[in-house]
Amino acid sequence: KTLQNQKMSADPVQAPTEVAKVPITEDGDNARKIPRVLFIEDVEAFVERYKAPEILQQMNELYQKYQYMESQLSVGKRNLKIKIPEIKKTIEMVNLLKEKHDEEEKNLKTNFLISDNIWARAEVNNESGNV
Repeated sequence: KTLQNQKMSADPVQAPTEVAKVPITEDGDNARKIPRVLFIEDVEAFVERYKAPEILQQMNELYQKYQYMESQLSVGKRNLKIKIPEIKKTIEMVNLLKEKHDEEEKNLKTNFLISDNIWARAEVNNESGNV
């Protein structure tokens, strides 16, 4: 078995070779640099021209890249959805400050959350209209 294993490892067919680049994507102008996959009209001719293992390897690599990009977009979307209530509260506060600035009362009395269950009363000077 030892001689047989040595023969198999010395076999040039078994040695890893560099895979030829199969044209399965095209350059696309988009903000995220996501490659566009080419539509293959004649699959049989394509497989004859570029061997199946090389095609499958590049397709699998591209599929893994798309899965990674999809997961990153999903995480970003989820993070933005989490921020929506905070953004709405911020908009409400800005509108309140704007209303108070337009009224005679230039100072705004409010409570600030310092940490969990600890609040501080403050008076905000709103004469300039800038916060």
